[in-house]
Amino acid sequence: MAVLLWRFLINSFLVVTLGSYRAMSLIANFTLNALNLPLNTLIYAQYTRLKPFVTAYAVAYAAWIASLGTEESSTLSVTNSFKLLGNTWIILWDNQIQIVYNTKSTVYKALMKNRRKPYQKGSQEDKLINLKAFAVLLTGVAGLSAVLADVNAKIVILQDLVDNHATVKSATKTASAGVENSRVIVGQQLYGVLGQLMDIYNATPGSIGAFFNLTAIRRLEQTIWNRAIKAATTAYIFTRTLLGTDKLKLVNLNLATLRFAFVATKNGVIGTVYIEVPPLSSVIVDRSAMGNMANTFCVVQNMDGSTKGKYMIVLV
Repeated sequence: MAVLLWRFLINSFLVVTLGSYRAMSLIANFTLNALNLPLNTLIYAQYTRLKPFVTAYAVAYAAWIASLGTEESSTLSVTNSFKLLGNTWIILWDNQIQIVYNTKSTVYKALMKNRRKPYQKGSQEDKLINLKAFAVLLTGVAGLSAVLADVNAKIVILQDLVDNHATVKSATKTASAGVENSRVIVGQQLYGVLGQLMDIYNATPGSIGAFFNLTAIRRLEQTIWNRAIKAATTAYIFTRTLLGTDKLKLVNLNLATLRFAFVATKNGVIGTVYIEVPPLSSVIVDRSAMGNMANTFCVVQNMDGSTKGKYMIVLV
């Protein structure tokens, strides 16, 4: 027979906030505000103890929210640009070269030894290396100065995208690690505060409940949705009753314009009130800006007739 831990030996704050940074924000701030009783020396001591950890968590949480979607958008930008290299740019340059040098000429064979393959196959790193080598070969070739200038311009674009993606990826990883580490620390501090309150109210333990967001602790719900949507369709996301001041981060992760709104039914149609998010961008909005407050069904509409959409919604 399995032996269960005495429930007081389990840090419920860490258990219930695992995978939900918003929950930790709600729980920690509720307790911090409840402890803000300057006239009660014992209670206010717990406020003073907890405040720096909750403040640090707020900073880490904000940084994590800001980073959401940036890595995916950056990845898509890099991927699409390298697709352009293989599907459009190299074809254009090849045709421009052929206007000056036919395919059997020594110059053409030197420039396009393997034709378009080096720019269409292989890793992004290999393609960029091949493109830089292509620019070297073009240097000084009569009649192709315009091609060389365009190639060099595209090299700058691709290199900037690759460098930026590395920076964004690192920043996202740092933000994620930072908020998780801070969540654990705040959870441990809240557990310590609970212990102190149990000592203070040992004769009236029911009084301790007023210092904790029991609703959030008992009933946690999903706070992040990361999904795809077919072209020219409207899709249901979730059902939730929110306050008008509750904030949502809407992230568009693909190349189709998306509209978000709260509607009256699960299969409802988006009307005149909605938030439109352009491709590869994001916005943080109040719930009140997304439709009638009586509406509880959140939906998304893909405005593009041929492009699949991808998005993320986060309850901030």
